[in-house]
Amino acid sequence: MKKKRKIILFVFGLPLIIFIALVVIARNATHNDSEYYNSVGLKINGIVTDIQSLKYGHDYGIISINVSQSNVWEYDKRNQLERYLGVIKNKKAELIFNRISSTKIGDSIVLNVQDYKLFRKGKLIVENTIGMPPSNFFFTPFREIKTKIK
Repeated sequence: MKKKRKIILFVFGLPLIIFIALVVIARNATHNDSEYYNSVGLKINGIVTDIQSLKYGHDYGIISINVSQSNVWEYDKRNQLERYLGVIKNKKAELIFNRISSTKIGDSIVLNVQDYKLFRKGKLIVENTIGMPPSNFFFTPFREIKTKIK
């Protein structure tokens, strides 16, 4: 009887412990994301010109923007950071975006550090906080992102 109990505890306990560990790691990454966005301090206005979904899903993707105003005109940390917000160069931005289903080509976007507003035909459509997908030991969507960002 004790052997069956140990097997049951192992079969159910180990996945539970792994799940809890992954949740804690993801929450820590979200906190670090806020610090990261604040350190970059990006403020950008522009028009969405392209939308690419990721295999990762969860409504994450890459949006391309023709930049009309920005406080950062060059930004590319792909080679220095494992997780990054995107690339900005030549008045174009490709940003990792967490709400691509609500975004359409031609939308105006106003990004203020981590908060953004999407406008369609001058009307506010969405107001939210931008975020990056989590990255863990088993899976990181940033391998796919590196192949999609030019």
